[in-house]
Amino acid sequence: MITNYLLAFLMVLMMWCTAIAGEASPLYVHANGFGPVKIGMTPQQASELIGMPLLRHNNVEHDGCYYVYPNGDYSSMGYMVQDGQIVRIDVRDQEIKTLSGLSVGSKEDEIQSKFKPKVRIREHPYGRGAHYVSVKVDGGNRLLFETHAQKRIEALDGQILFDDYRISSFRIGKPSTVSLIEGCL
Repeated sequence: MITNYLLAFLMVLMMWCTAIAGEASPLYVHANGFGPVKIGMTPQQASELIGMPLLRHNNVEHDGCYYVYPNGDYSSMGYMVQDGQIVRIDVRDQEIKTLSGLSVGSKEDEIQSKFKPKVRIREHPYGRGAHYVSVKVDGGNRLLFETHAQKRIEALDGQILFDDYRISSFRIGKPSTVSLIEGCL
C-alpha cells in the first residue's frame, strides 16, 4: 500500500520536475529574444525552432528591412529582419509576457518596480498621454514598452493631466532598431 502511494508521489514529482525543467522561455520575452528565438538568428533558424513558418504579411521592404510573422499572422507579434537577421521582436498580444510577468495591459508602475535602476521614461514622440519606457537588459539589447494613459483629467486651472499609464505594446532588440518608431520605415 505504501509502495503504491510512494510510486504515485514519485510519478507526480517527475511530471512536475519535467514541467519545471522543460524550456521555461517558450512563451516569454527575455533579454535575448522570445522563447527559443534569439536576436541575431535568421528567420529560417527561428522558423525551424518554433516549428512553424515565419511569413511576410505583405512585400513591404525598406532598405533591406522587413517583418515576418508566425504563420503570416501579424496580429500578435512580428520579427523585424535586417540584413537577413532578426534584430527586433514586436509584441501586441496581452497573452505574451516578459519573464518578469509584464504584458500588454500591465501598469507602467509595474515596469518601474521590476526594472528600477535600468528604466528610462520619456514622452512618446507622437505627443502627450503616452510614454516610451526603455529598459537596458543583459546582452546589449533593449526592451521598450509603449504606454498610454487610461485616464485624462482636466484640472481646475484648465491643464490636462494624464494618469494610469498601461502597456499598449512592447519590443525587444538591438537598441538602434528598438528606437525606430515605425518599424522599418
